[in-house]
Amino acid sequence: MPKDLHPKEDGKEWVQKYESMMNGQSSEFLDPDAFELVIYHYVNSDQPEKARVACEKAMELHPYHSELLLDYAHVLFSCGANDKAMDAVKKAEPFFPYDVYLIMLKCTLLNHQGRHKEVIHYITQTEPFVEQKANLFYILGSTFAQMGNGMEARYWFKKSLNLDPLNLECLEEFLMFLEEEEEQEEALPFFQKFLDADPFNATVWLSYSHVLNKIGEFEDALSAIEYCLALDDKMHIAHFHKGNIWMNLSRFPEAEEAYQEALRLNEKNPDYYVAYGAALELQEKLDQAIHNFRKALKINPKQDDAYYGIGTCLLAMQKYSESIHFFNKAIHYEPGNPASWLSKAVAEYGLGNLLSANEAFEKAHELDPENPHLWMDWSLLFFEGGFIEKAISMMNEAISIMPDEALLYYRAAAYHFSEGQFNEATLFLENALLLDYEGHTVMFEFFKDLKSQKTLYKIIQEITNKGKS
Repeated sequence: MPKDLHPKEDGKEWVQKYESMMNGQSSEFLDPDAFELVIYHYVNSDQPEKARVACEKAMELHPYHSELLLDYAHVLFSCGANDKAMDAVKKAEPFFPYDVYLIMLKCTLLNHQGRHKEVIHYITQTEPFVEQKANLFYILGSTFAQMGNGMEARYWFKKSLNLDPLNLECLEEFLMFLEEEEEQEEALPFFQKFLDADPFNATVWLSYSHVLNKIGEFEDALSAIEYCLALDDKMHIAHFHKGNIWMNLSRFPEAEEAYQEALRLNEKNPDYYVAYGAALELQEKLDQAIHNFRKALKINPKQDDAYYGIGTCLLAMQKYSESIHFFNKAIHYEPGNPASWLSKAVAEYGLGNLLSANEAFEKAHELDPENPHLWMDWSLLFFEGGFIEKAISMMNEAISIMPDEALLYYRAAAYHFSEGQFNEATLFLENALLLDYEGHTVMFEFFKDLKSQKTLYKIIQEITNKGKS
């Protein structure tokens, strides 16, 4: 129900009288105002079914009271009874033709039915007579977003937020729309406006931090989440989000600590255990990591990323057969995750199951063709199997897809060097050094014997000196 229609009185006294009446313990009569207090109490305490029953009793006793009818429409919608809610809206409409909350509810119900053009026409007709236009513009933004008209959706969301920067519902839906478009950065000025006007809103600081983290502004995201926690340090989701930021900064001990705090405040969330396990895994605390992944599975036996986490730990322990079992479980529950297929391919390769490894690589490639590590691991299968030309061909294909990925050039150079094709190798190495000079250490990891490393060092120095001259 509309927040600004909620009365300041909490209605507990009238709730007791109403419940006594419903239980047959008294013959108390409640007038419409008292019923409104009862209804608001149930709505505010998240008891929509009790609110619905109270509305129906109120309508039975006061069938012509228009405000109770409007309340009934909102409560029916909150209970998911959309058809009944629309009937109540139509009955209330003659009494409140330009009530912004009735208009918003009717539009929401029409959008649920896919009747988007009717929404646009309805708002166009009523907008001149409604004072709170920001809410109507918000509904227009939401409607155009559902229609897939991104340009119009942006226009109306922004128009609404410029009129009412504190419309959190509009801001959150605008952000959801932008996340689908992968253009979250566009929401930042509106978060800043909101926080300038209401700097003590922990929820908005959390969302603001989420946007900054998504666009890679990790230090600013960390500052925002600290503001959030300064306002409410019991918000477990904020500690979880803080852990995610630390993970993006590769600060794994700090991430571990943040996830521990999230779990202290809410030990029933399997996602928290998975994230905690991942932080432990990246610190090579593999047994502890597996323990936490298993805790996640106790809460949710279908948690695919928990199975994947156990698999990656076992893979790191070179327990290939066991890891494949868990990768298969992860794939069973989420067949579209390329990471599970890629890890399974690596494990199959570790067991010498080249055919199975190749099939898993193919599936990973189908799902995520722009993963450089996939191409390097997959080509290595052919390289070590003696199919050098195939491995080199795969690197050429990968470079054509990702021409700015230095790792691919380094790997192509390594394959050519191993075949004694020094001219070709030098060309790839030059490109790799231009893209990422610091990454040249991967070449020494590929060629482990000292003689090859000395030759390689000399070639890299010659290329570097030539580039400086």
